[in-house]
Amino acid sequence: MKTNAFVRKLASNDRKTRDRAFETLTRYLSSKSKANQLTLFELQKLWKGLYYTMWFSDRPLPQKRLALKMSSLFSQSISEDQFAVFVTAFWFIVAKEWPQVDKWRIDKYLLLMRYVIRECFVQLKNSEFDEKLVNGYISALEDGILSETSAPAFHIINIWLDELERELFGDEDEDDEDEDEDEDEEEDDKRDKENIEKKKEVISSIPVDKLLEPFVKLYENTDQKGLRKTIRENLFEDQRLNDWGVDTSKYLEKDKSPVSSESAKPDDDEEWNGFGSK
Repeated sequence: MKTNAFVRKLASNDRKTRDRAFETLTRYLSSKSKANQLTLFELQKLWKGLYYTMWFSDRPLPQKRLALKMSSLFSQSISEDQFAVFVTAFWFIVAKEWPQVDKWRIDKYLLLMRYVIRECFVQLKNSEFDEKLVNGYISALEDGILSETSAPAFHIINIWLDELERELFGDEDEDDEDEDEDEDEEEDDKRDKENIEKKKEVISSIPVDKLLEPFVKLYENTDQKGLRKTIRENLFEDQRLNDWGVDTSKYLEKDKSPVSSESAKPDDDEEWNGFGSK
């Protein structure tokens, strides 16, 4: 594949040219013999082209469809052999290009990141959380986007458990709507307990500690109060982990400077309030 010419097509301001290039890339990546020959540098160039494919997508629904198609490359196209390298290339480009993202484009890139995290969990689940695949994936994050403080890193922290829960247990909101509204409280409690036990059984076969490892390291190695507070609140103190039978106290015990309600408040330049209310 002549990556330079191909990247120009992916980044074309003509939608039909971009669409044809994306379809060609999808077929190429689905061919293991071809895709496995691509180097990290070549994959980075391809992701830069894909990044600008998203850049030129202007309307919400097309943006969502494109984000779904791009993220599905992680679970439906790229081989397990190239999975970690593909992840590395994606987050490298996200980190490199993020400073140029303006307020009109931020939402679609946040959506793309969410879908990528989701589809990576799909890939891991499909492999039954193969140890080599999980280790490669976690290393790609630890050595890349989660090795330093950045807005994308905060976003990953905020959505990590949401997307893991979604992939492992599905969308429970839809199931709740189907429940009898007149069901009494006792039956509700019984059902909730049964669901929790089922989740514990599923979680027992998942390398949760490994999936939390990048955030544990980031938490231990950063001096930024805002980042530490975000990790604590969105991961270590999240009630879902406790419900799943995951002991997060071991992560907090390593904290040499416990965060009280006062000391937890980050400095003004470290405050993190998310990406808006959307």
